[in-house]
Amino acid sequence: MPSVSEYICVPQKYTQKQNGKSSEVRDVTDPELLTMLIDEPEQGCKYLVENYSGLVLAVCRRKLGGVCTHEDIEELTSDILFGFWQMREKISLEKGTIRGLLTTVAGRRCIDWY
Repeated sequence: MPSVSEYICVPQKYTQKQNGKSSEVRDVTDPELLTMLIDEPEQGCKYLVENYSGLVLAVCRRKLGGVCTHEDIEELTSDILFGFWQMREKISLEKGTIRGLLTTVAGRRCIDWY
């Protein structure tokens, strides 16, 4: 089985590159994403942004859409994802999923922002 470093990140899938050709392998699980964020931070961050920025943006837009500009909401979304990436080594999946954690963090950060 190839190591994580032999994969190129694309939305919702890992692809493995062999002999200059990419082939789809499988979805990324939450534990695998956390491992990728720690072992391959650039690749993990790229995957996180590509696959979870829409979710975080939607939560922020729903909470702040009437009181903040689109640029402010985008900035808050970036701050939330960057904060998640910075805390990657302290995250535990015992209490839930990455999706649930990001949704909760986004909601709370919106309250703080406003």
